[in-house]
Amino acid sequence: FAGAIPEAKRFLPLAEALLLPSRWEGLPLIALEAGMCGIPVIGSDAPGVGSLFESGRTGWVFPSGDDVALATLLTRPETYEKLPELGRNWQQEVRQHYTVERMAGRLRRLYETVSQTGKLPDNHGENIP
Repeated sequence: FAGAIPEAKRFLPLAEALLLPSRWEGLPLIALEAGMCGIPVIGSDAPGVGSLFESGRTGWVFPSGDDVALATLLTRPETYEKLPELGRNWQQEVRQHYTVERMAGRLRRLYETVSQTGKLPDNHGENIP
């Protein structure tokens, strides 16, 4: 591990996958950048990460902080065999659902909801179209 690397996205096209073992994230932009490059993500189920992926379809998800589960995932041949498919699926998902326009629109609607009701929706805005 090299620590923080400015402009890490320039290295993404060289990667076979992105490992994101976070214990907590907001919305990890590096995961979206990986998706734009067609790079599959192996990520923890931590808040902000696990909800992005459907394990086995758009990425691989493992329990946050569970080193044994991560090691098991990384030693399965299926993990590597499916990487190209996961990368294509994740790229399609990002291009369809995580455009700047769509994300800004959802954020605007969330702010409108909060300003009108004075509180966050029970689902924290996850189902706002």
